[in-house]
Amino acid sequence: MEYIADLQAKYDLRNDFYKKAKLYRDKNIIYLKSYNTLVAEYNTKTNKIKVYGWYSQTTARHINEFLELYGFDKATKEQMNNKEYWEVWKWLMIKKKT
Repeated sequence: MEYIADLQAKYDLRNDFYKKAKLYRDKNIIYLKSYNTLVAEYNTKTNKIKVYGWYSQTTARHINEFLELYGFDKATKEQMNNKEYWEVWKWLMIKKKT
């Protein structure tokens, strides 16, 4: 897995994430690492995104920035934290923005 860049705060109200959110790539998967934890992934081949859960308010901001970066709507804490939601659907089924 190779480092790509720090996640930039483009959609979030904060000006900066202070290098606490980073993007990594492994083949066709782009990973979001918040602090030292992998929290989400985006498959560039299938155009699907997966969130691993809700961790903290700050990490949720990182996840939502990541979602919007790839054209998805933000997720609520309940969606991020709902294990059945992830197990049933496998991938985050938030509507892709058109």
